[in-house]
Amino acid sequence: MKKMGIAVLSALALGVVAFPQQALYDVVIHDGMIIDGTGNPWYRADIGITGGRIQKIGTIPPSAGRKAINASGKAVSPGFIDLHTHSDIPVLVDGTAQSAVRQGVTLDVIGESASVAPLEGVVLEEFKKEQKRLYNFDVDWTTVSGYIQRLQKQGVSINIAISVAPQQIKRAVIGYQNRPATPEEIVRMKKLVEQAMLEGAVGIASAFNGGGYDNPEEMFEMAAVAAQYGGYYATHVGSEGYQLTEEIKKAIQVSEVTHIPIHGLPHPRSFGTNPRVLGKYVREERVILLEDAVRKMTSLPAQIMRLKDRGMLREGYWADIVVFDPKMVKDVATFEKPKQYPAGIEHVLVNGIVVVESGNHTGAKPGKAILGPGFRE
Repeated sequence: MKKMGIAVLSALALGVVAFPQQALYDVVIHDGMIIDGTGNPWYRADIGITGGRIQKIGTIPPSAGRKAINASGKAVSPGFIDLHTHSDIPVLVDGTAQSAVRQGVTLDVIGESASVAPLEGVVLEEFKKEQKRLYNFDVDWTTVSGYIQRLQKQGVSINIAISVAPQQIKRAVIGYQNRPATPEEIVRMKKLVEQAMLEGAVGIASAFNGGGYDNPEEMFEMAAVAAQYGGYYATHVGSEGYQLTEEIKKAIQVSEVTHIPIHGLPHPRSFGTNPRVLGKYVREERVILLEDAVRKMTSLPAQIMRLKDRGMLREGYWADIVVFDPKMVKDVATFEKPKQYPAGIEHVLVNGIVVVESGNHTGAKPGKAILGPGFRE
């Protein structure tokens, strides 16, 4: 019995250990620095997870879980939310979402200047040809619900939310003509936005270069529909300096006219965005507190998306959780070698299932489609 106790303690010290099936929780994360996503100071506690959700935050013995994760000396935070990604087809080609989940991202929002739906008119053939060229992938859906069905059928390691592109919607209706839409065409564009929102889209997202959109009325009309169904408007200010002020002004105008929540999108960096913030700007340069940095990557985007049970570590919330070493976390990707996973991200749970364990992907695919507030069965 004494030897067994020593063996268990040794396993706990290494990070992860399994306990008997009659345990109270599926997973216990113990002795961690809890950074709950609110911006409040961290505190030390244990987390008990059952059925994919956080059951308890408090004092919990490791043996109370079928699996125990030792977070001693580590930070435990909500999973990171990326509001701007292009992982729509890659997560179908390879559902493990390695570059996202290995940096602690548990939720990707897809769609921007191009989106997985709606696909009709010239957009359908254009989208099919492009994905075949890039990924040798066959597109077999035309709607948001069709994409979600394909995603759920194949499985994915992280959660996915869908935004739709107003530029793509316009192109689906009027084709390649460079002109304002007619009143009748605007009605059709609004119907496509409405359909997407009813099928689970979280909002609309655009990318404009050279000063933003040309036809304000079209953007106002589509954004108003998204707002009606609880959606938000995200725009990638793509000039990154050139005509940036004009692009931001136009984005704000959409929000002022339609009362839709807006989010300014910076340019993405695929393999180490969040670890770079935690390593460089929190630890090395000390320009932002750890708790504030985590809030900006978790509860803030969750608030923008109007998610009610993700983005914070709270009892009853989905267990999207990252365990990382605040002394070691950093991005290691370079321009010469961009496809390198970051250091210091030790464990990642998605919907209560361990996807990254001791820095290695487990192969699990517990991700879900995150449906917007306008979704109707």
